[in-house]
Amino acid sequence: MIGFSRLLLPAYVLLLLLFPGVVRGEIRLLGDWTYLWSESNIEEKDSGESRKSTVKGFDQIYRLDIDRQIYPTLLFSAGVLAEDDSLTSEGQGQEIDITTQTVRPYVDLELNTGLYRLAAGYRESEVESSVTGQETNSLFAETWDLRGDWQPTGLPSIEGSFTRTLRHDEPRTVDQQSDLYRFSSRYEWRNYEFNYFFLRNDEIQEIQDTESSVLTHNGRVRYARSFMDNRINLNMRAQVERSTVEFSGGGERVVPTIPRGTGFYLLDDITPGSNLPTDDFVSVPPGSFTTVNLGAGELAQPVSLGLSFGDQVRVDRVRVFLRTDPDDPTLASPAQIQAVAHLLTWRAFVSEDQLDWNELSVGSVIYDPIDNYFEIRFSARTDVEFLKVTTTPLDVVDLPGGEDIIVRDLQAFFSLSEGEDDQIVTVSRNFSSNVSWRATDRTRFGYNLAYQDLEVDAFEQERRQLTNGVNVNHEFSSILSALGRVLRTDEWNQGSHDTVTHNYSAQLVARYLPTLNQSLTYSGSHTSEPDGTAWSNSVYLRTNAELYQGWDTSLDTGYNWQEDPEQGKTSSVFLRLQNSIVPHRSLSVVFDYSARWVQQEMRDNTFEQTARLRGHWAPTDAFSLLGEVSHRDTEMGAFTDWEFGANWLPFRDGTLQANISYNQVGDTEDRWRRTISPSLVWRISRYIYLNLTYSYGQQEDLRRTADFQNFQANLRVYYY
Repeated sequence: MIGFSRLLLPAYVLLLLLFPGVVRGEIRLLGDWTYLWSESNIEEKDSGESRKSTVKGFDQIYRLDIDRQIYPTLLFSAGVLAEDDSLTSEGQGQEIDITTQTVRPYVDLELNTGLYRLAAGYRESEVESSVTGQETNSLFAETWDLRGDWQPTGLPSIEGSFTRTLRHDEPRTVDQQSDLYRFSSRYEWRNYEFNYFFLRNDEIQEIQDTESSVLTHNGRVRYARSFMDNRINLNMRAQVERSTVEFSGGGERVVPTIPRGTGFYLLDDITPGSNLPTDDFVSVPPGSFTTVNLGAGELAQPVSLGLSFGDQVRVDRVRVFLRTDPDDPTLASPAQIQAVAHLLTWRAFVSEDQLDWNELSVGSVIYDPIDNYFEIRFSARTDVEFLKVTTTPLDVVDLPGGEDIIVRDLQAFFSLSEGEDDQIVTVSRNFSSNVSWRATDRTRFGYNLAYQDLEVDAFEQERRQLTNGVNVNHEFSSILSALGRVLRTDEWNQGSHDTVTHNYSAQLVARYLPTLNQSLTYSGSHTSEPDGTAWSNSVYLRTNAELYQGWDTSLDTGYNWQEDPEQGKTSSVFLRLQNSIVPHRSLSVVFDYSARWVQQEMRDNTFEQTARLRGHWAPTDAFSLLGEVSHRDTEMGAFTDWEFGANWLPFRDGTLQANISYNQVGDTEDRWRRTISPSLVWRISRYIYLNLTYSYGQQEDLRRTADFQNFQANLRVYYY
């Protein structure tokens, strides 16, 4: 089927471009052809070994989408995406050919009357990959789905769907059938909102001889009302969910962790085995890792992706899900990722405090091109509180096209052995209420109550949490205002009331002038748990000012003191100064400085400071200069990074645009890269673009030096 599509689609695209009158605005076409040539000379510093390599690639993408309104209420949609990615690598006396071919056809029929909607669809995905000297691998997936909803006025709305997915590969290692049933209903009556959700997922693993079934019921009620001419607002919400997972057969049983965990990442995790309290871990909700790019980066440092579970959780694998968007040419496609997946080396670490990490043995790493994720499997199952996986993003030598590999999400799983747990029942209950009272035009009070519990019978988990909070906000005048908050959280584990946490904060805000304001904030917490008592206090002062037109500055100062049963007493002082200066519309300068002093009872005292100067000058619309230098002093040493570049656009307007850019980055660790890149973009017609890019550069890091040059030609033809 793949070979047939390679012949049919180019001919079909050409036919429709030559005779656009038959399209009638109902067909969308895309043809994308990319030729890539890259040459690099690399010399290893330790061994002195030198090697030259050449990479040639040709990527073809064909996409056809058809939407036709058969009747006013009946819509027919169909299409296909086909991609052929061929890559040849020559070096060290050998030649390796990597070929990946992908075909994804679909068809969909939808009846929509406004009152109800019925739809049916079919999707297929076939990915075939081959590497010189290895057996050809193929992955197949077929999906049928039925969907419907009913949206009556004054009655409950109903939505339902059924999806069947078949997956197998060649050589045969996977043969899976999945049936997914969904049903939901929503109804609003006066101040109430009622919601119900049902899910059932049945999976059959033929080769592993395993069957699993997931059954979930979720009910939610919400109440919202205002009193006394909107001076009092009441919001209440209650939710109950019961989920049952059943297994049968003798194969592997893989289930997601409970709880799912809170995500975090660290972009420059230079020493993944040991982190400092000052390391800037970024916490993110599920599906929000999009800042992390595993593609070509500037002097890339190790990147860590992690999960915080709040307690010991059983884990034996994680999946790193990647972003997919066929309409975004800057993103690497699954076929392109599969060609370089072996170049990403993954490590895994676990910790109890997010500071000291123990490395886990990684048993295997698998990339799935259909669902676009990496699965990192550990050699053994382990109980963890903090988990992270670390890898170093690919550089321009490894990924000559420079495509982005954006992380979308991270999720942990664990497997059960036969007979260990044939059924897992999870029950969760949540209740929350919020009352706000506008006592006067200047004073507001609020009260929050929240309760949640979680029970998992197979693991004998039982957790409950009760939270009470009071807040007040008062405006003394048009200049001065204040707010305060007190929160108490009680936690029960396995029926034992073992943790009590108090959080409290107060803030005073002064707006002296439209160009000058200040805020003074105090926050603290006190936690009593079986391991001991921990407390923390901090005072923070921020000043924002516009000194002159075009000159904005801010000054932050603060002091923190805390005690933890494991880390002992710690205190720190920090200072941060930020300046943004725009003396002329063509010139902008940013300068910031920060310093932190940390005194620790059970660790060495530390001092860290960072300064950064960044400037941008565009004397004309066609020419610009950019430069940045930063310096960082830590206990590990002093580091200086710099970057500067220039861009010139000889032709600002018209169908032909040229650009010449020069960029250099480096630091004091003998790592640097300089690149010059001319490019040309020609808009041949309304529907045809030609993009030519060439780059020549040199780079050096701690392991090797390299000279490289890349050429890329891209022709894109589309019709919408």
